[in-house]
Amino acid sequence: MKAEAERRGYQKKMEAEKEREKPKPLSEKILLQNDVIFACKDIARNSLNYPDSFEVENTNSGIDNQNGKQIYYFTLDYSGVNAFNVRGTHTIECYGTIGDLSHSVTHKIFN
Repeated sequence: MKAEAERRGYQKKMEAEKEREKPKPLSEKILLQNDVIFACKDIARNSLNYPDSFEVENTNSGIDNQNGKQIYYFTLDYSGVNAFNVRGTHTIECYGTIGDLSHSVTHKIFN
């Protein structure tokens, strides 16, 4: 009887520990930020004549309030080589609206 009670207590303890260790689902905000960052890097890499030469130089990100909406922005300074093997730097800004379920990303490229 005592052993059975101890076993049940141990099982409950192990189940509670498993529940605590379960990964928490990412928030909608974090998912949007990830989508903006990955899309921005993909667009930047694909804008180069030699995508394999892509290198991240600097990044900046934040949240801006515009017209009552929260906009997540990600600025990426990146570089790549041209046909003469000369490295050039470029800047791209990508934006996504927090709360937009489609996670659409807009961007501007500066040379």
